[in-house]
Amino acid sequence: MACQLIYLTIWVFLLVQTLLSKGYLIGCIDALEFVNEPQDAVAIKDEPFLLNCGVRGLPPVNVTWRKDDSRIVNNPSHRVQLRNGSLYFTHQYHADTGRRIADSFYQCVAENSVGVIISRKARVQVPYLPPFSQQPTSTSARAYSAVRLQCSISGATPTPTITWRHDGREVRTTRNGRIVDLTSGILQISRFDSGDAGEYQCVSTSASGITQHSNVATLTVNTTSVIDQTDAVDTSKSRILAGPVDTSVMIGDIAVLECFTAGSPRPGVFWTREVDGVVVDIPRHAVFGSGNLAIANVEKDYSGVYTCTAEANDDFVDRKKAVLTILYPPSITPLVNTTKVLGSTFRLYCTVDSPQPLTLEWYKDGIKVVVYGRIKIKGNNDLVVGNLQIDDAGVYQCVVTNDVGSVQSAMYLHIEANENRPSAPVILDTSEALSSTSVRVDWTVQGDENLLAFTIFYTIVQTGVYYNLAIGGDEVQVRTKVITDLQPFTTYSVHMSGYTQQGASEQSDEILLTTYEDVPLVFPEMSVFSDSPTSISVSWDDIDVSQALGIVKQFQLLYRLGEGPPESRYFDSNEHEYHITGLESNMEYEVAVVAGTSAGFKPPPYNWMQHRTAGFTDVNIPAAPVIALTPLNSTCLLVEWQQPHTYQNASPILGYRLRYYSKSMEDSDNSQILGASNIYYIIKSLEPAVRYIVQLRAFSDQDGYLCNKGIVMPRDISTPGDDGGTMVIVPPRDVNATAINSTSVRITWRKPTVMEAVYYTIRYSPPRHKDSITNASLTQYISSYATSAEITNLTPYTEYEISVMSNSQTPSDGPYSGLIYCTTQQDRPWSPPANIQYKYDDDNVVVITWEKPLKSNGIITGYRLYYSLVEPWQRGGTVWYTHTIGPDQYYMLFTFIQRDVDYHFKMSALTVVGEGPLSTPDTVIQVDGDFTPEPFPKPSQPTNGSILTFTQTSIITGIIIAVGCIIVCAIVVLLRVSNRSCYSLCCVCQNQAPTSVIHTNQRGSRGSGTVAGVGVTSSHQPGCYSEHEIESFTPMLAGRGDSPPGSYYVDTKGCRGYHNPSHCCSNSRERCHRGSKQRGSYVETDIDGDVVPPPPCYEQVSLVAANSVCSAQAVPKQARVPLLSGGGCSTGHEPDCCHDDTSHPPVATDDGGGARCSHIPQDG
Repeated sequence: MACQLIYLTIWVFLLVQTLLSKGYLIGCIDALEFVNEPQDAVAIKDEPFLLNCGVRGLPPVNVTWRKDDSRIVNNPSHRVQLRNGSLYFTHQYHADTGRRIADSFYQCVAENSVGVIISRKARVQVPYLPPFSQQPTSTSARAYSAVRLQCSISGATPTPTITWRHDGREVRTTRNGRIVDLTSGILQISRFDSGDAGEYQCVSTSASGITQHSNVATLTVNTTSVIDQTDAVDTSKSRILAGPVDTSVMIGDIAVLECFTAGSPRPGVFWTREVDGVVVDIPRHAVFGSGNLAIANVEKDYSGVYTCTAEANDDFVDRKKAVLTILYPPSITPLVNTTKVLGSTFRLYCTVDSPQPLTLEWYKDGIKVVVYGRIKIKGNNDLVVGNLQIDDAGVYQCVVTNDVGSVQSAMYLHIEANENRPSAPVILDTSEALSSTSVRVDWTVQGDENLLAFTIFYTIVQTGVYYNLAIGGDEVQVRTKVITDLQPFTTYSVHMSGYTQQGASEQSDEILLTTYEDVPLVFPEMSVFSDSPTSISVSWDDIDVSQALGIVKQFQLLYRLGEGPPESRYFDSNEHEYHITGLESNMEYEVAVVAGTSAGFKPPPYNWMQHRTAGFTDVNIPAAPVIALTPLNSTCLLVEWQQPHTYQNASPILGYRLRYYSKSMEDSDNSQILGASNIYYIIKSLEPAVRYIVQLRAFSDQDGYLCNKGIVMPRDISTPGDDGGTMVIVPPRDVNATAINSTSVRITWRKPTVMEAVYYTIRYSPPRHKDSITNASLTQYISSYATSAEITNLTPYTEYEISVMSNSQTPSDGPYSGLIYCTTQQDRPWSPPANIQYKYDDDNVVVITWEKPLKSNGIITGYRLYYSLVEPWQRGGTVWYTHTIGPDQYYMLFTFIQRDVDYHFKMSALTVVGEGPLSTPDTVIQVDGDFTPEPFPKPSQPTNGSILTFTQTSIITGIIIAVGCIIVCAIVVLLRVSNRSCYSLCCVCQNQAPTSVIHTNQRGSRGSGTVAGVGVTSSHQPGCYSEHEIESFTPMLAGRGDSPPGSYYVDTKGCRGYHNPSHCCSNSRERCHRGSKQRGSYVETDIDGDVVPPPPCYEQVSLVAANSVCSAQAVPKQARVPLLSGGGCSTGHEPDCCHDDTSHPPVATDDGGGARCSHIPQDG
């Protein structure tokens, strides 16, 4: 039964998938749809926010996100996609940057077996609070007059809250309406009295809680009868002081229209509304103050022309009008699923309701539809797809966005194809271009299908313009067709379909065909001027690709005197100017330039330009000025020039004549007379993407020589102004930067010459490298109302790139000035030299190595080594000696000058400013006697490796050894408890009796111990070891050397050891052997526990003394050293104790020279 249910489930699933693929279930179920779309949000700095996304559809459904049409991935630092598909932001690090940041649009993308759908666009705004664009002004008013104060902010996102303060206290609207705060920055005071006098100030608050205060305006009582300020109005006559202005209000909000009236007698006020010229009622409204109108919870149909009418008596009527617009998000008539036949045409309508301009975008399976070839946008943003193919099936969406919201609607297009449809034709490789305007297409068909017609579809690749050519009748059997009337030097994408009574075939594979080149359609635009009586300078522009009809390979320059035969010069395609010399003075010349492709040069008649050379006696004729043209945007052009050269005793230049024109306005008189001091002029109201010729000549008592220059205006970079025209925003001039100190730079600049800047934005960051990715978080911004600013909190001795932008009252961003570079001054090094290491090189020398400081804050001029000779018990009064090393040296050899003392070292780095911080003092012990040095690598240049000082390395090593000893001792205790036996690692000295090593601290007391990792001999006493004194890092509290057996000493860890070392032994092998207890004596065994007969030179030692001590070196295996002459032994891995008496448990001890294990009586 279970198997049958499983089979039935699988069968139903496959059936549903098949029906979906055939389109039969479309419209019957919702295979993929949103149940919760992301909404608009405001990103507050350091506060989280959530963009929801709920999807319903056939599983599995995969959810991703896009930002501004680009896919995004999780960024754990601030953005994570939740399991339900929503996008969670932990914080917004772009907020409150001091400059406006463009809104971002996020979309949720859902995908399953049906297709892909995308959500509405959720707008995420970053709060931006610019300076006040209008400040309140001080006013003097008479008692009982009307006063109106106003402040405003332009370009804030979202709209901030504005309140008023009077002498530091918040101003509120009074119940009687004498004082009214309209919350839009307008404060109305009727019947002003002395209590209203004082200081008034606007306070704006952004969505993120950032506040900004306006200038303080002082309101005083005027005892005279003269009103000298416009904000205080004489109310002896009835009038409307301030009427309504055109206002836009979001649906559901409160609309407030101002009508501030005053006068004696006080006028009566009433409001009316007109819609399409018809007066209608005003719903849900109230009149407050002296005549202001408030409408609560506005709806779509509340828009209209509102009129405030004030009447005092029969002979006084005053009216003010304004348009109220209600804003609301767009809405779409839902799209409906559709089935179309293969090869037919599909048209999709998107009916939108929106009160303001909108953006409409079409998507297919989550990808924006590109208008190209057979895909077009026609009529009222209708989507048209011709010659439908199987791949055209899928989910189509209309996404509409306006300034206040976004909405989307989706539908599924199913393509129905006859299974008996004909096969697609095959275009042959023999197809080719025949000329610059025609191509031939050859094809074949598969099988003996009875084809009734063909259609050839061809598209211009560069532009996407789409054409089709039908073939029927007798031409069907020819299987070749010549397409004419094509464009020269143009690539076409060609494909075709066949038709039978069963329907259309799928389209064939495409083939690309390019027509031949032709001669250019036009002549190059050129400029001509003279700088001497015997020369002419000619320059010309390239020809647009669409008019060149090929690749321009050469230019031909022709010039002639009068109507005589021309002389020619030829130039490569990358040359665009030539200086013609050897001409006759005061003669009329004609000049022409022709471009040529592989098809040849454009034939005559040529576009001759006349130019007269100067006469040698015409010293009073000013030379032609050299001009430069710079587009400020798509409609404004900046013309700059230098004053032309004048001859000695020539008449002074009185001014300039400037003229500009395009081909369509060549006969118009667009000329300007400019003064002699002018060096620039801005031409406004030009047309984008149009070529203009600019002519400039200087004049004195007669006109000078003419300079011509042409330019094509750019597209789509215009900046709208407040009046709907074009606002010219140019960067400031002469930007300079000077380093004040190691952390501050002062920036100065001059105001732009062509606009009135309200404030300036300074951008600075470390330099960007072309081969690396710029970290945007390193770029900082500050604002300034003056023409200078100081940048602080910079990094010492670091180069910064700086630019300045002008800001107008609009929130639009203008261009930044050119980059300037400034390096902060040097400072003392921030850190000591890195990776300082001390290693023995021989008996009396330590090699010291280091690297550059992590932050040098300047150019390193040297290093300073401090060293002192300190007894271990000394406190204070240390004398430090110094040694200075050059900046390019990273190691030195230090020779000990006194033995048996601690040498302490520390280092610092130097710059021209001074000395940096000192490193942590490190101690190096001078050892008296022979020893085998550790291998020491050859000093090298600093690297970027990890930085560990000698002290840090010692601490880490000590911790590792201590932990190892604890673990070993714990294992031994556990084994003794379980087996009641003792395992030990002992060393015996070959052919030598065991001998102790005397360790002496600096106060003369001695204790038993060993030298870690070093075997030593002595001529004072025979045996395996000799008495030897060694200096310890930490002195031990030990008994005297002549202490009787049984007395103990205390090591640095508080453990007690006994001065009876006669039972210790050293092994001359490189490994120690494990002993096992047999009949009260120890027998040597191998590592596996098998008994090994002892060598002849070994002694078996019986451990019987209760207070005996057994010690071994606790040194890593790799640190072993070979036996030296005179005896000695290598060390083992771990210390352990061997004792017959279990009443004395082993205790791990450490005397500073090596670990050991001691048996302590339980009564001790």
